[in-house]
Amino acid sequence: SAQAILDGVRAGRTFIAAEPPSMSGARLFVTAREDWRGGAEAMVGDEVRADGPLDVTVRVENGSGNILRVVSTGTSLAEEPVLTPSSEHHFRVVLPEGGWLRAELYLERGHWMTALTSPIYVRGTAPAHLREDPFVGRAVTYGHPRARSIYLPLVAKAG
Repeated sequence: SAQAILDGVRAGRTFIAAEPPSMSGARLFVTAREDWRGGAEAMVGDEVRADGPLDVTVRVENGSGNILRVVSTGTSLAEEPVLTPSSEHHFRVVLPEGGWLRAELYLERGHWMTALTSPIYVRGTAPAHLREDPFVGRAVTYGHPRARSIYLPLVAKAG
């Protein structure tokens, strides 16, 4: 129903793709499980706790030939090729407090994005005895890898 669609968008349970599923467009689904007794399970729009180990699963449909990238708070945690039309990819990550995690799918690294998910958010911290340092990847960039980047300064007007 239209109401169910709006409820899903409001809850952040979305992904966006360059092509609709009816035209064999890629689909991405992300879940994260806090890897400790009593740990929560989350999907996009949900929350997990910071500084604790997470088992992340990304399910890709219609993604053969693409590159899957897992992004957290502006850094790339993992990239790997998608070799079959339907696949699951598993990652172990630790996220920073106040951070987020999402999945992106590309035909060409950093350039032709075919799908991306809404994030799983980070609120609160894991139990003290389980805490680890968050994973830090390389900074995420967008744009064609052979094109020159253009940076425009943001100027705040005073008064």
